[in-house]
Amino acid sequence: MAILYLTLFIVLTTSVVTFSQIDKLKEHLKEGEFEEVIDELDNKAIIKDLSDEELFLYAKAKLGLLELDEAQEILEALIKKDPENPAYKTALAEIHLQRGELKRAEETLMGVSDNPAKLYILGTIAILKGHRDLARSFYTRIPPDSDHYPDAQGVARSSKTLLAELTLSGGYDSNPTIAPQTGFISRRESPSYQLSGSLFYNGWRTSASLDLSYTTYDRAKDFNTFRGSLSGEVTFGKIFIPFTVDYITLGGEFYRVTGETGVGYFLGKIKAQLLAGYHDYYKTPIKEENRDGGRYSARLEYPFNLGKVVARASITGGYEDTRGENWKSLFLQPSLLAGYERGRFSVTVNVSAGYYSFQRENTIYGKRREDIFLVFEPTLRVRLVRFIVAEARYSFNQNSSTISDLSYIRHVIYAGVGGVF
Repeated sequence: MAILYLTLFIVLTTSVVTFSQIDKLKEHLKEGEFEEVIDELDNKAIIKDLSDEELFLYAKAKLGLLELDEAQEILEALIKKDPENPAYKTALAEIHLQRGELKRAEETLMGVSDNPAKLYILGTIAILKGHRDLARSFYTRIPPDSDHYPDAQGVARSSKTLLAELTLSGGYDSNPTIAPQTGFISRRESPSYQLSGSLFYNGWRTSASLDLSYTTYDRAKDFNTFRGSLSGEVTFGKIFIPFTVDYITLGGEFYRVTGETGVGYFLGKIKAQLLAGYHDYYKTPIKEENRDGGRYSARLEYPFNLGKVVARASITGGYEDTRGENWKSLFLQPSLLAGYERGRFSVTVNVSAGYYSFQRENTIYGKRREDIFLVFEPTLRVRLVRFIVAEARYSFNQNSSTISDLSYIRHVIYAGVGGVF
């Protein structure tokens, strides 16, 4: 019996000592004292007498010292023994992130349950790929008491939180008064001039942009246009609240005010949104042409990269329930936005389409209307000096309608110079 008690005492004492050593090593790692961990475990590592937990801490210390090859070799051996261990996979993904192997990092984390380290890595990958809204969905899910929380805040704030642009442009518009989606179908062409400004805010939970522009036409003064738009979203982990308010006047007479909000959810990389809003238009004497009313839609967005090209594909579908019978419509709007930067040059291309199926026979033309609307808009920007940017834009718009009077092609060309602050 005495021997049994002695054996039990030795086992318990050894366990306490081992636990104390492991705890001490973890504290060293937390404080960034990677050399101390290496010194503690080096002798045991030489004779291959480390437990799996000690090996993992050894690999983490090597990772902290950026000795990535040795850390990777140890972690891959541990994963072979325990393929489902989330800590091993997350540490290996961090190695891939350190090397800039973003795709391999994402692949390594597939199937790993959410944890602060995983959320930090995925958020940082999203930042590096140019998708800040996706990054917010990961970062804001990291608990404030996690070691990764301040790191995530640091990465999120590494780029400018507040950015302003001001641009003065001159150009040509082949059909400034063509806008069947707004109700105008007269045709003119005119030189045009535009002053535009934008203010962008990227915060920890909130992003917002304010865009203002004034366009004047030499040969169509009654269609001089002022437009203001405020849009953004507030993120709470996977859930976000989008919002948009848009105001436009033409020649000081016609106006349109629209507001829209809803709720969104991140399905992995996909942003899904349900939106509801209201449009208030300039009052027309023809009641069937009254466009006031609700707008209800669903939207999907998917961010992706093709090499160094940052892109976002989206599709929106919904229904406009206007008071006037002529404008009640179902709509479907796919779009693709892509951007590329190299040195002082950047190129952005927007390609979008819209299909509109109006639900009543048009009382003016006596037939039911369907439209297909196409947009192609490339923009080239060149940074001349630190804050000064030259810009050239081209916009192609085409509307094909079952009512021939509402079909048109429109070309808009602008060149200008601006500042980015």
